[in-house]
Amino acid sequence: MNKNQKTILACTAIAIFLMLLFPPFYARLPQGMVRNLGYHFIFWGEPLAKYGTVNISLLMGQWFAALLIGGLLWFMIKDSDHSK
Repeated sequence: MNKNQKTILACTAIAIFLMLLFPPFYARLPQGMVRNLGYHFIFWGEPLAKYGTVNISLLMGQWFAALLIGGLLWFMIKDSDHSK
């Protein structure tokens, strides 16, 4: 693993960790409607926990996209280190 690959791996891990700390929230209204509450710190407190729920499907989609992009970048620069 070269230096650029380590950088991409670290950036991908940090991005996934930050997505975990600031997940997307939503609320289900009594009429069956869904309202987007945006992204908030996971330990925000009582008001958000009372009315909102983490949008797990959106969060998993974001993690998948981050892993896909990070993996593609990691493999693209795999052979760029010629100083063996």
